[in-house]
Amino acid sequence: MNETLGSALVDGPAMSPVSHAIAICTEAWTLEHQKVMKSNRGRFEADAAAAIAYRRSLPTLAGYDNIGSFVACVAHGIAIGAIEGVCASRLLYAAQVAKSTLRPPAPEKMKA
Repeated sequence: MNETLGSALVDGPAMSPVSHAIAICTEAWTLEHQKVMKSNRGRFEADAAAAIAYRRSLPTLAGYDNIGSFVACVAHGIAIGAIEGVCASRLLYAAQVAKSTLRPPAPEKMKA
């Protein structure tokens, strides 16, 4: 991932982990799209390259919090057109499988 990715978010207002993950993915899409458009390769190539950058910025599928952020990022990617059709289905299925491998959190003990 680009070392400057997310750097603009560090000094901003406090965000929830989900909002932060979405912001990182969206920033990756925007930066890559702008880079390709500046190189005069056209909108189609810019959209394709930006979609790859968006997917590469998705949170890892490790732990409940990351899986939730991953699903939110995929949903946002679908909404903005960065993730389409079959790819979206595969990503959401991967999140479902990852979640199924986790042990449910231990129930909290009732205090007497």
